[in-house]
Amino acid sequence: MMEKVLGVIIEYNPFHNGHLYHLEKAKELTGCKYVVGVMSGNYVQRGEPAIINKWARTEIALNNGVDLVIELPTVYATQSAEGFAKGAVNILANTGIVTHLVFGSEKGDINSLKAIAQKLLDLEQKGMIKEILKKGISYSEGLKQLLNDEEILKGSNNILAIEYLKEILRKKLPINVDTIKRFNNNYNDPILPQNEIAVASATALRPLIKNNNPTIKKYIPNSSYQILINTLNKQQIPASLDQMSEFFYHLLLREGTEGLKELARVEVGLENRIFQKAIESSNISELIGLVRSKRFAKSRISRIILHFILKLNEELLLESNEYPGNYLRILGCSPEGLNLLKSLKSNCNVPYSLNYNKLLKEFNNGTVEKRQLLFENSATNIYSKFFYKKFTLGLEYTQNAVILT
Repeated sequence: MMEKVLGVIIEYNPFHNGHLYHLEKAKELTGCKYVVGVMSGNYVQRGEPAIINKWARTEIALNNGVDLVIELPTVYATQSAEGFAKGAVNILANTGIVTHLVFGSEKGDINSLKAIAQKLLDLEQKGMIKEILKKGISYSEGLKQLLNDEEILKGSNNILAIEYLKEILRKKLPINVDTIKRFNNNYNDPILPQNEIAVASATALRPLIKNNNPTIKKYIPNSSYQILINTLNKQQIPASLDQMSEFFYHLLLREGTEGLKELARVEVGLENRIFQKAIESSNISELIGLVRSKRFAKSRISRIILHFILKLNEELLLESNEYPGNYLRILGCSPEGLNLLKSLKSNCNVPYSLNYNKLLKEFNNGTVEKRQLLFENSATNIYSKFFYKKFTLGLEYTQNAVILT
């Protein structure tokens, strides 16, 4: 590949002015001509369904400066920061064409983040991280104790940034990294800013979308708004985990605590707490509020509930983390992205395709890659059942990649 290629790790749930700022600044910072985005599919890292489907979000990304969109499989997209980063970084590396990675962070200082990532790697190799986690505390709480730094781990983007850097350092990947400081608000900030810079967090914007509030126009680019509204008018309703409550309670009553025990990250006793609080609650949001504590973060409980609904068991999750990023599911490309597709032919290290069925045939039955792809189909069927106005079975097989001309 003769040109420098920027990699970004994205969810765009929804795409807003802050995302556009990040893309433009990242290209300016690196001098990259092309952008490859690794994007969460129909489910996101918070442990929730994406507010609109992955193909609509792909179209939005392509209309706002991303040239090639590659799916981050649900098995990685719905993990904590470590698993999320492991999947995303290895996908970027396995393209063979991405030369730079730029991510947002509250810290905004790449050298400080690198130093922290290296320190954690050293502690990991000494087995100290495993030892502290045996005490039953959360991963983020464990990091706070090891680093003795409360501030660095307050920001969700700082934590992700450190995990991206750990994976790059661990595998000595040939990717140049930099960061752009987040401004105006934090990732989970529910407050809409009232100043002249119309940048709000995705957390603040999702309620506007669900309530059809026209104020959202101020905070997202026009092309993003039009695709968002068209999708919600014609194809689906705004997705939320609460809409899956009845199904979740049905599964929980049928499978009991044994079904929860099959999931990764469910330590002894947590399954009983979830089951007991489910009896006391009427929907998933209420349940999460009853279960969460200093030890069990909201996002962790949400991911466990989503994994239970999707039937993402511990075996597939752990094996996926051993062999991350071993295929590229391409969701779409821009006219400029066609050049990137040509470059993949001679540079990509793993099978790739714009066609789900073709990619599926690349792998033998029983392989982790085949099981990931089959799981993706199941997860998309569930998404379609709950959030499409007209349920369509097998969208993975029939939905074409988004190609802008």
